Amino acid sequence: MIALVALVLGEAAGVLVWIADSHYDRGQKAFAMGVYDTAADEFAAARILVFPYGNAAAMERAARAALDKENAVTRAEQKVQAQLLATLGDAGKRLAAGDAAGVLVALRSARAQVPHGPLSDAPVTRRVATDLHARLLAAARTTLAKAHWHRAWLYASGVLLLDPADAKAAAITRKAKADEVLQGRLGTALAAAGAHKWRHSLALALAVLHARPGFPGAANLVRRARVALRPKAKPRPAAVTTASTAGRVAPTTPSAPQPPPP
Repeated sequence: MIALVALVLGEAAGVLVWIADSHYDRGQKAFAMGVYDTAADEFAAARILVFPYGNAAAMERAARAALDKENAVTRAEQKVQAQLLATLGDAGKRLAAGDAAGVLVALRSARAQVPHGPLSDAPVTRRVATDLHARLLAAARTTLAKAHWHRAWLYASGVLLLDPADAKAAAITRKAKADEVLQGRLGTALAAAGAHKWRHSLALALAVLHARPGFPGAANLVRRARVALRPKAKPRPAAVTTASTAGRVAPTTPSAPQPPPP
């Protein structure tokens, strides 16, 4: 009888050990996969009656600590995503208002939150960023076509903050900056023309045209300068009456002789 009881108890203990070992094994696998909430629950269940199986108690504490850390990271990422979404929304509003400088400030703030790589992998944020990217690129092209060099540079620079690899935006920034420099030279040429320094004005305007044929305003200034530098026709001498001429008296014709009176 005692032997039978011992056998039954032994089998029961074996079953408990098997159950505890199964929980422990699943806990280890979940922990290795980073599923810390499942791992913690499995290690908590790895018990023989009220006693932890092996080092299941220590593993449960490790799993819960990892879970707390993971949750903290998730909360931090969610906060960053919320801030990023708000910043992109602000950039969109500034773009709609035509505030090119404000757009760049907002996007620099966004890039400061995420210094490298894509701004976000979150679907909502990525969708907002993609829409803003397209609108900014269109604004950069439009302002460049209207010869608003600085605004074009601001908009294209904003595109590059969203996507540093955008070749179209990079080309716009280079052209806008170069044309802004040429605009400064043309401004100097116009100032020289205003001071009647036509040779200097002509040289500057020609240099602008050489760098960018068809640059707005340069050809007109070249024409003005050339007209101003064209040799003036010498005035024809006016007729002068001298004193000797004025004093000269034309000879009189003698009158015919009169017959004597009868």
